[in-house]
Amino acid sequence: MKTKWSLNELARYADEALILSDEIDVEEELKKRNPQVLSITPVFCEGALTVDGQEYILYLELSYTVVLPSSRSLEPTEIPMHVSISEIYLPPDAEADPDLDEQDVLVIELEYDWIDLKEIVTDNILASLPSKVLTEEEKKSAEMPHGKGWQVVSEDEAKTKARNGEPEGDPRFAALKSLFQDETDSHEE
Repeated sequence: MKTKWSLNELARYADEALILSDEIDVEEELKKRNPQVLSITPVFCEGALTVDGQEYILYLELSYTVVLPSSRSLEPTEIPMHVSISEIYLPPDAEADPDLDEQDVLVIELEYDWIDLKEIVTDNILASLPSKVLTEEEKKSAEMPHGKGWQVVSEDEAKTKARNGEPEGDPRFAALKSLFQDETDSHEE
């Protein structure tokens, strides 16, 4: 499938939409822009690009599986994803219709006289990457990583310990905490 069109080429789709239905390989681009991406299947894209005057309207559904490291153990974790894209592109120096701001669609002014679907897909995948990634085993287990003299605790567990007055962190640093408290008190006066 062709992934890059000049705006002049797209002008011929003013009467009927350019139907998009194929796979795009964006793995190399994703890995360059985000080293956390270990791999990604070819992205299945299905949708349409229409032209309405100076507006180039893209509706696209993306389906793919991305492999990211687990947030807890760094184990490679497969994550099936489905992303919807609704964007309007304007040629360079075009005036945006004020009514576009009221729609639930992203309006982007192009820097150049072309639309690059591969770049659009890559940008949207990067924006959709989850911040918390857990393997199936980690989702089922409450066990957190630990080692000699350290352990990871959940945010809820840390809050509970703080409410119960349990010491936070290494007790050898307790004296330093009082230094900061004195400084905070003097700023409040």
